[in-house]
Amino acid sequence: MIKYIQTIFIIYKTKINIKMAGAGVMLKREGKILLQLRDNKENIANPNCWGIFGGSVMEDETPEQTAIREIKEELGIILSKEKLSLILVREVNNAKITFFGHPLEHEISEIILNEGQEMELFSKEEILELKNTAPGLKKDIEEYWSELFHEEEKSSGFF
Repeated sequence: MIKYIQTIFIIYKTKINIKMAGAGVMLKREGKILLQLRDNKENIANPNCWGIFGGSVMEDETPEQTAIREIKEELGIILSKEKLSLILVREVNNAKITFFGHPLEHEISEIILNEGQEMELFSKEEILELKNTAPGLKKDIEEYWSELFHEEEKSSGFF
């Protein structure tokens, strides 16, 4: 996932005159997360790969604002800032990359995919079996899956 965001930074580096940063959102529902199959275009990062939704932080924008804006642009849905849960923040090549979790409160059939070829909900096991994922996605899923679903499990009575 980190290499995926790094590649996006390279593409946008000449367009944004700020310290490069990014935000990604893992939209979660019933033990699964929504992934995007990226377009198969040569001029984008990780073409034809499954990855999370997100993008570059614009000037004067917080990572939370980026997450909300990107999901609105890519899926046409509005996230609640209060329901964004911080999963991790990493510094990669002087770039701050922030990853959030957020409940997916819409049915897939209600969502309009504005970027990418398709979207699908995947379990951890299904993600780990995918052949075409963005670099780093499987490693981050393995490492942060339980943290991503921790609040959901607590509210379900598992803790």
